[in-house]
Amino acid sequence: MVNFRCAKAALAVFLLCTGQSNGAEAAFSKDGKKVFLVADAKLLVLQLHSGRVSDLQFSNMVKGADSQLVAIARDGQGRLACLTKSGLWTVDPDAGTAAAVAEVPPVPPSEQKDDSGGSDTAAPNQSERAYCDVALFPPAEQTLIISHTQRSDYSPTRSWNYWLLSGKKKLSGLGILGIRRHSEMVAPVFASDGDIFYAGEGDLWHGRIDQWEESVSGSVNAYRYAPLATFETVNMSPAEMAVTNVAVSAKMLYAQVRRWGGTGYGHIVRLAKPAPIKNTKGSVSPFSLRKFYPMYVKALQSVQILGDSDLSSYLCASEDGRREFFVTRGGRDNKVRAWLATDDGSPHEIPLHSEVKL
Repeated sequence: MVNFRCAKAALAVFLLCTGQSNGAEAAFSKDGKKVFLVADAKLLVLQLHSGRVSDLQFSNMVKGADSQLVAIARDGQGRLACLTKSGLWTVDPDAGTAAAVAEVPPVPPSEQKDDSGGSDTAAPNQSERAYCDVALFPPAEQTLIISHTQRSDYSPTRSWNYWLLSGKKKLSGLGILGIRRHSEMVAPVFASDGDIFYAGEGDLWHGRIDQWEESVSGSVNAYRYAPLATFETVNMSPAEMAVTNVAVSAKMLYAQVRRWGGTGYGHIVRLAKPAPIKNTKGSVSPFSLRKFYPMYVKALQSVQILGDSDLSSYLCASEDGRREFFVTRGGRDNKVRAWLATDDGSPHEIPLHSEVKL
């Protein structure tokens, strides 16, 4: 696992309308034979050959510490980065052990004026700060952690903080990750070449992280690749839909597109993957309208709807990018069904045998 050190700064971005995401809900094991799941804040494991699901008892691993899991990610050594609302843990699922990344502060620092003056505990009626998502790119020893500040579950105003953690050479530490203009990053995931894909304002974005020279800080350099969101205004419950989860395969992109701002219907979709970013300096955006519009058309024409998934989809890709896992829910019986796809091939169902609710 990378070496983390504390930093005292965070980038706070205010959003009046935020996308919804449960954080990274699933991750393949390194050998591709299992899928780890976050369900009801528990760490589960699904054996793909048998369809059996069991509880790994994460709460016993952390021994009394905060065990409310919000997101997981796989590192390059077969371990898991397990994120709770108040910290990051390195978990060896085979040994059943967990080690806290002590340098990650138990409460994300914030520059918000309505916070408690930088103290670890917010005063009553003030904003609650918590971690909510994590993504890893092991080759560069980079970890992206997202935290948010929100006054209450019903408050539309939320600030997001993006942290870039690096263990590379002398740049070890925790730094600010800046995002200009379009500053929402939901469900980020790294491709094997280091490109990053994420949901932003409901759509699917593609880019990279530019790390500033001689600094642990960095910035997101990205563009909207596929306009998958739907928007409307009407005096009734909204039917708008947005990207809420993303996975990257060797040839394709997978995404969960579900009702925005509420519960209800959703879908698992698959679409063509853009070419890797080659330029190392300057903007990665196609820039010209003559390039953007044909790109949008090509991306949308490639979209395939693979199934219905209105709640947790557990969407994730194997380390080699050749297999993708997801869960659908629907039909008259609203049955939970697990699926395994091979890149751009047809998904096949994995019969589930689970006493644990998914």
